[in-house]
Amino acid sequence: MWQTNKIGLLLVGFSCLHCASPTKPKPKIAGVPVSAAWVEKVRRYDYKQDNLALLKEFEQFIRPDTVHCANEFPHLGKGIAEPGPAAELNPLFANIDEELGEELIGILRYARCTPVFFVFKQVAGSWYLLHHESIFVHNEQPELIVANSPSPNKTFYIRLLQDTGSGIHRSSYRFYKLINNKVRTCLELTNDASIYGWALYLNQEVDLRLEFNSTQKDAVFATYNYSFFPGPVFGKDSNWQFHSEISLVKGEGYAYYQWDASTLTYQLETHSYDEPDALNKAKISTFGDFGNDTLFVRAFAYEIGQTLKEGTPEAKKLMKAYLTSVKREQKPTE
Repeated sequence: MWQTNKIGLLLVGFSCLHCASPTKPKPKIAGVPVSAAWVEKVRRYDYKQDNLALLKEFEQFIRPDTVHCANEFPHLGKGIAEPGPAAELNPLFANIDEELGEELIGILRYARCTPVFFVFKQVAGSWYLLHHESIFVHNEQPELIVANSPSPNKTFYIRLLQDTGSGIHRSSYRFYKLINNKVRTCLELTNDASIYGWALYLNQEVDLRLEFNSTQKDAVFATYNYSFFPGPVFGKDSNWQFHSEISLVKGEGYAYYQWDASTLTYQLETHSYDEPDALNKAKISTFGDFGNDTLFVRAFAYEIGQTLKEGTPEAKKLMKAYLTSVKREQKPTE
């Protein structure tokens, strides 16, 4: 009898120990917990209806931040828009990292306001907002693109507008990866950069064409077409005039950025056997740095030398005047 009771007590004891075992702790995520119900509403998003309520809920996740408007349109902050819907939302569900399951990325905004780029991820059954970022696009449409890179951590990128106006436009692409539940910026490239006039001696046109290696190495190919030409350099010129017909430096260059697992970034590959007119970091830096004459002269020393040797008489004359101005004043001639 005692033996039977002893066995019963042991079973009860083991049962109590099992009941009292600690629950598995929730993972530590550098993000904001969000409602799974909100994510499901986004999954069933209807592009034809006004989904203002979804944006209002999103703003609760990012407080004290807001989905703000440009200063010139403060009255649009409450979802009032003419014409079109008050709330714009463009979500995408896709597996973009090394773990199973889809993430939620996208762009949202109140009509005509500054868009917000966001990244959500589900971890251990709970959803988190890992990243949100305001994007200046002015009157242009925002872009969010996922590249089919040969890696479980897909590269995705947005377009940012730095300058826009009469005779000036400059934008860039910013690239990201989602790695170990963190959104990491891994590259930024000038997309287009043009300036005409603006009392600068040196004007320019620069355009980028992107390609991704989708079968072998995780890499980005950047092809740049660039042209540098005089701004208002003649006595009869006004400040807004330019002379794109006179080429000072012009060409097409290629840049190869390969994924570097040690830095979690794309790194520009260069080699000792590269031709002197090959693109390098200094040359690419000039594309988005209007009026930085000392950088331009240093970066394009070879091309400048070629213009002085083989350029037209007018191009040679203007290049010499430009170099003299840079050496004397370290700034553009007005």
